[in-house]
Amino acid sequence: MLRLYFVLFYQCILCVFGWGPIGHSLVAHLAQSQLDSSTNNWIYNYIPSDLSGNLSAIASWPDIILYPDTNPLDYTNWQWSRELHFINTPD
Repeated sequence: MLRLYFVLFYQCILCVFGWGPIGHSLVAHLAQSQLDSSTNNWIYNYIPSDLSGNLSAIASWPDIILYPDTNPLDYTNWQWSRELHFINTPD
């Protein structure tokens, strides 16, 4: 029985993926729902106007600009920040 649990656990680990756009969007939505109105107004002034202050719409932006083949919107003026997305910090 223990061997079966080990095999099932190992199979689950192989199927684990990163957050992806849905996970990033969900966390951004939950975080934004906890902000007070003055902070939401501040955010509204700094993100593109067509997003209506919706942080979940831009939550995956660092992933989008990370590689040229995943940059369909051609954020060329932000290419300098690609290397900042995954920063290794000392423990």
